[in-house]
Amino acid sequence: MARTANYVLYHNPASMGIGFRGEVAESGMIATNKEAVAERAATEGGIIWCIGRPDSKSKRYFLYQRIVDTRCSYGRSDDEFRVTLTGKRTFRDGYEKDITDEPYFPKIKKLLSLGLQSVSDRDILDAFEQEFAGNART
Repeated sequence: MARTANYVLYHNPASMGIGFRGEVAESGMIATNKEAVAERAATEGGIIWCIGRPDSKSKRYFLYQRIVDTRCSYGRSDDEFRVTLTGKRTFRDGYEKDITDEPYFPKIKKLLSLGLQSVSDRDILDAFEQEFAGNART
């Protein structure tokens, strides 16, 4: 049996102009310029784990959403991001977990500057799945 593909996306408050809380976390939508990765995530039925900061001055990073069943839509040439992925939110409303001090965080932080990225590290995925198990939408 094939494993589900997993991805991590960093919501950067400096480039997005807003932190992850509220509307962003509840939208089930992410924006990226990584067309090939976004299309692969949507086609494979991948899980997208969303990480963000509440504002650009914060040093704390939070796991705030898990999105599945994504579909791609494409921006116009004047749009800031080329691809929008919209999917089903699977964490409960208001969920956020500060992951800054977690032992796996240094591995995640390396990926954050790269935009939407696949992640296969079992330590990270096991920790994320454990969080999901206790905080899934009902």
